[in-house]
Amino acid sequence: MTPTLYRIGRIARPHALRGEVVMDVDDDVFDRADADHLFVVLDGLPVPFFINEYRWRGANRVQIKFDHVDDEAAARRMAGADVMIEQSVAANAPEGELSWAYFEGFAVVDDATGSEIGRVASVDDATANVLFHLDTGVIVPAAEPLIASVDHDERSLRLHVPDGLLDL
Repeated sequence: MTPTLYRIGRIARPHALRGEVVMDVDDDVFDRADADHLFVVLDGLPVPFFINEYRWRGANRVQIKFDHVDDEAAARRMAGADVMIEQSVAANAPEGELSWAYFEGFAVVDDATGSEIGRVASVDDATANVLFHLDTGVIVPAAEPLIASVDHDERSLRLHVPDGLLDL
């Protein structure tokens, strides 16, 4: 069975000559999940790479040494590639610590009616009021009190949708 993957960042550039890379991290699940490998999307395919070591280089940057990436040329080929983690690993991060970006791709279901209102296409967390932008054009607030339930396996999110919100 192919694992469901979840994007956590992008390789920014190689670092030094040992094959290390610098990754811009979009989601802090990387620091909270216990993953021994990540997937780097090369030529459109997710390729697993085992993590030899890593060091944080700021709030959203990490320097990583992958096994068998031993020189600058190999690291340079990874530059610009998306980095993914298995959804099951991300879901097993400590409860209550998932970032909102984790829910990208999840189906959003109105808890009152049971009908799907769309899938989370993107998350706007630029302000204190985080919003889910759904693929249907609907925008809904991402707030813990509105979440009725989460099904990590089915990748669905049941929300208590405030009356009139879908009519906006």
